[in-house]
Amino acid sequence: MKSDRINIAIISPRYYPILGGGENQARLVSKKLAQAGHRVTVFASKLPETNFFDNDGDVQVIRISSLNFLTNTGIYAILGNFIFVFLCSAVLFYRMNKYDIVYFFFAPDHLSIIGLLLKLVGKPTIIRTASMFTKEIGNIRFTKYSSIRLKLIRFFDEYIAISDELEKAMIEDGIPVEKIVRIGNCVDEDKFFPLNEGQRQELRLTKGLKEDEIVIIYAGHLNSVKGFDFFAETINELDLKRINARIYFLGSGNSFEAAKEVVSLKSNDRIHFFGSVENVDDFYKIADVFVLPSKTEGMPNALLEAMSCGLACIATSVGAVPEIITNNSNGIIIAYGDKSALKNSLIWLCSNHVERQRLGLLARQTIIQLFSARQRIKEYESMFRKLIDGKLKN
Repeated sequence: MKSDRINIAIISPRYYPILGGGENQARLVSKKLAQAGHRVTVFASKLPETNFFDNDGDVQVIRISSLNFLTNTGIYAILGNFIFVFLCSAVLFYRMNKYDIVYFFFAPDHLSIIGLLLKLVGKPTIIRTASMFTKEIGNIRFTKYSSIRLKLIRFFDEYIAISDELEKAMIEDGIPVEKIVRIGNCVDEDKFFPLNEGQRQELRLTKGLKEDEIVIIYAGHLNSVKGFDFFAETINELDLKRINARIYFLGSGNSFEAAKEVVSLKSNDRIHFFGSVENVDDFYKIADVFVLPSKTEGMPNALLEAMSCGLACIATSVGAVPEIITNNSNGIIIAYGDKSALKNSLIWLCSNHVERQRLGLLARQTIIQLFSARQRIKEYESMFRKLIDGKLKN
């Protein structure tokens, strides 16, 4: 490379304004790389309300038509995937000399075809799958062209594992250990930060909260995978007035079962539903406790963000949570479905200001030391430069 600036193409079909853990992570990494002085172009699926060419701050976004991929099913989903792969490949190859490296972020397996084409022309490629790598590989095994698609996905130069669990799964699925790089999720520590007590109380007053009221946050889709039903059943057994608590739900539901739970919970005037929100940090900064009751997770962004804001966190022992939280040190870990443990943990934290402060302080320290965006961008830069320099030498 002639300069320190890296020209990066990021393939991320699901990108802002779509909101979600992986989507938010893709946007954060893209914007932070651009702010660090690199030229970043994101290739995303076009939504009805977006333009084909757009800018997200310093990030250029090229939106590729794939029909309405958010609602496509069956043959239309297959056709939409084919259109995206064909058009994305065409645009990418037309602009090939503009990029030093191509990073597949939040990438479904059909995009491996583009990875193969890039391999043929010697362009460095990295892939980070949408969620559980082994699940995507596992699904491929049971499709008609499984052997071909399994071979295709192995043409990438490096694979990002965000947790111990995913790294182990990659190795079991035949990915060479030397091609796996450990880079976990990160948080914008300059956006998600704890306010001092005076600022916090001033902001709480604008929301109609009393000084001594405890705010408990749930942030995520209202479905069983995120543990919404488990949490709902637990708080239905709590006397929120007695423990002087309010519960804020941030997120929307997508199931009939969740809808029924919402109707039940709305009868309690201490439970509030805000739907999907972009300013989630404003809610964290007035809260006291965060709950992640998920049935399954990768490396949950919501948990990292809440910890970065100095909240006392309760989370189920799933996915990478045990790599983030040390029980009773920087948070509390419970088993999924253990209503008694969740209930007792909530009562304990709501009644113990000192313990909330201790857990929140250590949670913030954990983020700064291990999960800050500033540190992650350095790791990305090192990985990109090493791979690009290796290709140039060859």
